[in-house]
Amino acid sequence: MALSGIIVGRDGEALGPEPEVETHLAAIFPGVKLALEHGPPATGLRAFDIQGWMARMSGTQYPRWTGMAEGDRFIVSFKLDGERTIRSIRFAIYGHGVKAARRDLDALAARTGWRVRFD
Repeated sequence: MALSGIIVGRDGEALGPEPEVETHLAAIFPGVKLALEHGPPATGLRAFDIQGWMARMSGTQYPRWTGMAEGDRFIVSFKLDGERTIRSIRFAIYGHGVKAARRDLDALAARTGWRVRFD
């Protein structure tokens, strides 16, 4: 099970342009690289595209930026809207290093002024 949440700007402000947001993430989560996804991966089954169907049913919006990073006994995945200016970051933490992940997210918030909220 993952611990998830959202990162937002102060007082509803945008987080910034994608390259700047990626730089802030990489300062705390070394090795994170964001990639732009234009849609769910193709399954090769044209008659019934289960991944496309699931994406539509779950409300997944494309295009979107995604990235992953490893930390101290955890992996964190990031999902950002596909705009040039990023308004929020959804994240999910996997593994046993939840305390370390929270520490890193707190460091990100202190560095940027962003707000971290857990679901």
